[in-house]
Amino acid sequence: MTKFAVVFHGRCGSAYLRMLLNTSPEVHFEGEKLLESLKRQEDGAAAQVAMVHGFYQKAQERRRKHPKLICAGFKIKPNDLLDKEGFYNALIEEKAKVIHMQRRNRVKQGVSILNSLRLKEVTGSVHLRKGQTAPGPFELDIDRFRKLLKNLEIRETELTERVASLPLPVHHLDYEELLTDRQATLASLGKFLDIDPALLDHESDQIPQKQTKDDLTVMLLNFQEVRRLYEGTPYETMFDEVLVH
Repeated sequence: MTKFAVVFHGRCGSAYLRMLLNTSPEVHFEGEKLLESLKRQEDGAAAQVAMVHGFYQKAQERRRKHPKLICAGFKIKPNDLLDKEGFYNALIEEKAKVIHMQRRNRVKQGVSILNSLRLKEVTGSVHLRKGQTAPGPFELDIDRFRKLLKNLEIRETELTERVASLPLPVHHLDYEELLTDRQATLASLGKFLDIDPALLDHESDQIPQKQTKDDLTVMLLNFQEVRRLYEGTPYETMFDEVLVH
């Protein structure tokens, strides 16, 4: 059985990836709650590491009932790990494959994070549920956004370097590639995970409802003001990118 783990920072399309991979009968892909919920335990660090081993063991048992199942994994944000080294060592012991998912457009990632926090204030969750209405346009807190953007760069650099140091197979996946060329992206990922890409539902319309519009000009009430602050920087063109209409 192919074992895998997706490591990522928030708002980079991991829920969408999970939904797509789980359309295949060969794949069992769990969310990050498996590890996140253990943070509140007194022995949370040890429990998280034990969960990694326990998850893959249960996947092997699941395979006995579902012979087509040949690939199992979960996703996790590094910030939810209480013992990062212990976690990565567990992946090494399990000989798991690692998918490093990221969003190249840090501007949209930051805006999406702040917008998801707006949703949480109203609904108690950062995810838009079926039947709920997405938050409307809002004025971006510039100081908060600037700090968040800097923090995202630091965290992503740390994750990239840590993943590169692992003695495990690693596949880098950009959210933008999944949006613009889903079939090719899934074909490449299927090859990495040793699953048949043809069994994935490439035409699936079960896309998670987007709560942050891709066109920031209609999402941010102070779009022009914020954009001007980043003119001449690598972030400037990120404000204008629109991949989904």
